[in-house]
Amino acid sequence: MVVGKDETRSERINKNDFPLFFEELLSNDSFLISSSSSDEKYAKFIRHFLIPQKIDSIHVTAIYLNTQIIGAIFSEFNTSPVILDTLDLMLLNLGTNFVRRVITAEHLSELEAETQKKILETKLAKTQLDLAMESAQLAMWDYNVVTGIQQVNDQWFERLGYPQKNKGFSELTGWSDLIHPEDKDSVMAKVDLLLKGETSLYEARYRILQANGKYQWVLNRGKNTHFDSNGKPTRATGVNLDITPLVILEESLKDSVKQFKNMISSLPMPLAMLDTSFNLLTYTAQWKKDWGKFHNLKIGESFFDGSSIDFKQEWEARYKSALSGKTLEMNEEFITIPNGNGIWIRWTIKPWNISIDKVGGIIIYAEDITSKKESEIKIFQTSKLSSLGEMAGGIAHEINNPLSIIKGYIDTLQRKIDRQAIAPDQFKSYLNKMDQTVQRISRIVTGMKRFSRDSSTDNSIDYSLNQIINETLDICSERIKNSGIEFKVSHHVGNDIIRCRPIEISQVFLNLINNSIHAVATHDFPWIHIECLEEEDKLFIKVIDSGEMIPEKVKAKLFQPFFTTKDVGIGTGLGLSISRGIIESHRGKLFLDDKAANTTFVIEFNKSY
Repeated sequence: MVVGKDETRSERINKNDFPLFFEELLSNDSFLISSSSSDEKYAKFIRHFLIPQKIDSIHVTAIYLNTQIIGAIFSEFNTSPVILDTLDLMLLNLGTNFVRRVITAEHLSELEAETQKKILETKLAKTQLDLAMESAQLAMWDYNVVTGIQQVNDQWFERLGYPQKNKGFSELTGWSDLIHPEDKDSVMAKVDLLLKGETSLYEARYRILQANGKYQWVLNRGKNTHFDSNGKPTRATGVNLDITPLVILEESLKDSVKQFKNMISSLPMPLAMLDTSFNLLTYTAQWKKDWGKFHNLKIGESFFDGSSIDFKQEWEARYKSALSGKTLEMNEEFITIPNGNGIWIRWTIKPWNISIDKVGGIIIYAEDITSKKESEIKIFQTSKLSSLGEMAGGIAHEINNPLSIIKGYIDTLQRKIDRQAIAPDQFKSYLNKMDQTVQRISRIVTGMKRFSRDSSTDNSIDYSLNQIINETLDICSERIKNSGIEFKVSHHVGNDIIRCRPIEISQVFLNLINNSIHAVATHDFPWIHIECLEEEDKLFIKVIDSGEMIPEKVKAKLFQPFFTTKDVGIGTGLGLSISRGIIESHRGKLFLDDKAANTTFVIEFNKSY
């Protein structure tokens, strides 16, 4: 609402700023305000408009449009007092009516233009919707609950091959008669719930008869869109989509999975196939033979139900990791079974896919390798004893030397005591030297005991590589020294901790050192060096000797079992083969560095953090 004596000084007055004025306008559509009025409801209006613009009085007449006030006409008077007779009021009303008609005509014109715009937009939206539904092969339906009349669009007829506007489809029964007999009851039950208002959404997947006599799979979805005053549905609208290709694909996938399961079950190895919930899908005869007594073998039930091996938490975590797309495996693991015994297994867990990016479950391969492992342990033990045998002479000498020293100290003490010619300090000094010598013998014996015992069931622990090297040297350093070989060790300076079975790593070191002793024994200036290196998260140990590069024909067979370059009766040919197996079981590598100037064997480990 605009008020002002001049257009240049017009101002808009708002209802929030002048609430009392607008209340008066709503209750009295024609009234006079004098600048001298003391009426509180006009006070703010007078101060804000009449006095600043030097207006004595103003007459206000409301302008209505369809019972709504859309403005007001303000007539200014500069004579006082203002007396309006019947003619004056008539003229004011005529002016107001004229203004109202002008505004009404403009409003109707704007309304008509807006209506035409909405109609065009609606037609455009409908055209776009029809095009979208046609390109998406969506058929639309609309059902009037009150009249029982059903309408469907052209796409519905075209897709099923029926003549358009077939009267048989104008009723719900005409449509329902086309539904496959096996699907009809369940579909109509869902429709009944929708039309009764017991559910707001409806979805059904079923087969519907085409004009050619074949059935088409459709996905039908709808919802209630109109309701009566009691909240009961009066109209429902929805769409259906031809999903026949999808159903064919699903059936094909089911057949593929079935064939895959049949293929798995026929394999001559211990395999089991699970879904994403770890329910058993199939298994091989070998799996049943090896694991049937420990696991539930009921198809479709949880793999863990009835399991008599208490490792569910650990293995379930592995299975979940495989579901994320990873392949997990371990060459050997020792597990305890219910009778208290232990068995060795080799296992692999990997995902199987329904599609390129969708995992359907996991396949488990678990082989009982106990017999094989027991044979390896026997060979390993034999190899250890063989290595000890090669060191026997040096070890005997290593023990005999300190025993001779102790015997010498004892004889000296005996003579001095007999002559009463020994001082207390000298006596203590002899005792300390004998104690140190005994400790030296103790380290050798402890190392031999540790090295010779069966370590096959030891758990992996965090252990220092430097300590393993030192413990190995306790039982072989004397042989090296007696052979006249120069020997150097550069220990690790930083973090040298690895996850391992220490005795097995010691066996590898001893095998490599033994091999070097044999290889350089006839050299004029024989030497053996052990170098320890570190690169990021890796640790390397190099055993280097004065030998030249190994010939290519020997290199190719170097890690084969029972291959040896030693004389008959000296070597078993198992040292390097077993050593590589030990290192690989520790997730490491053992290899010959064929780029080095001298014979160099390298052991690579991952650090333990």
